[in-house]
Amino acid sequence: MTGKRILICCNRTLNLGGIEKALTTFLRALNTEANEVLLVLYGKNGALYPELPLDDIDVFYVSSIQSSKYLKQDVKNLRVAEVIKGLWNRLRLRVEKDWYARIMYTYRIIERGLRFPGHFDCAISFTTDYSDLSMVAAADADKRIAFVHGDATQGKRAARLNDRLVRKMDKIYAVSDRAKELFVVMHPECEKAMDVLHNVIIREDIEKRAEEPADGMIIDGKPILCTVGRVSPEKGQQMIPQTALMLKNAGLDFRWYIIGDGGLREELEHQVSQLGLEDCVILLGAKANPYPYIKNCDVYVQTSFSEAYCLTVAEARILCKPIITTDAPGLREQIISGENGLIVDAMTPEALYNGICSVLSDSEMRKKFVDALCSESNSDISPL
Repeated sequence: MTGKRILICCNRTLNLGGIEKALTTFLRALNTEANEVLLVLYGKNGALYPELPLDDIDVFYVSSIQSSKYLKQDVKNLRVAEVIKGLWNRLRLRVEKDWYARIMYTYRIIERGLRFPGHFDCAISFTTDYSDLSMVAAADADKRIAFVHGDATQGKRAARLNDRLVRKMDKIYAVSDRAKELFVVMHPECEKAMDVLHNVIIREDIEKRAEEPADGMIIDGKPILCTVGRVSPEKGQQMIPQTALMLKNAGLDFRWYIIGDGGLREELEHQVSQLGLEDCVILLGAKANPYPYIKNCDVYVQTSFSEAYCLTVAEARILCKPIITTDAPGLREQIISGENGLIVDAMTPEALYNGICSVLSDSEMRKKFVDALCSESNSDISPL
């Protein structure tokens, strides 16, 4: 093997999500046949897991480590302080299940059980999660890299915990200018190590997969809206039922498909039922291939309150769909309002309603957006 030996840490399961999708695309762009890649995941599952180039990489699963054996060793060897820490972390995880308990429990497993053998040319923390940064910081590597995918100011407790580790990175790539600015607010000493590198987008793959059937989508001439993403508070789908109700009360006959799953799905389904919107708001759940749904919609709607570099908007741009989006951080790096899409003036159902009405009622506006998107250059990039 004449290529590089690379460690990539992303202590997650590969469920449908922006970071997880970015990871699978990154690996396919990396040329894993020519390089020796060791990928660290939490477990061997998730809708995106089959997209990994498993024939060309080695994968280690953190969930395979049994922390109980370390606790037994500590008891046997009378390591009182370690026994107390181990019992406390296990108890806190079971009682609270909050993010801090999870990462401290995971870190204890990593600290005690993970020392990846050998030398790496490059070690990559694909997130700024504590466990990923810890594994990369502990690795024997010529270069250590971290990726910033979100708004660091939204997790100040995590930022304080991570600060010592991010300062050990040789290079830190933020996926958008705004993500970089917000990261520097929390980690000013890292500014010189930072640069912006947008998530990898493989245009040909998206266009090819968009030709597959959009199972469950009814295409009968009614205007189709589509929103793709994890169904969670920061993605803003909770605004959709009220927005849809206003559209319906205004006499618009439409269908709005929500592609994704998450903690808010049950609440959304309840709202849709309570408001009598079952005929026009359809939650199809997570789809490993969301591109046929984007391709067959009339308008793609991004409802997010927080974004860094929004992959679903980038994918809708590639498929040349008219896009309406909130003014979440990072989205102005992709959308020029009035030129290749529309950014609504507030993160409210009323603003979304006004934006959707204006775009659906103006065919010239939609054509302008489509023409602008179709003329944009290929955005494929790879950091290595």
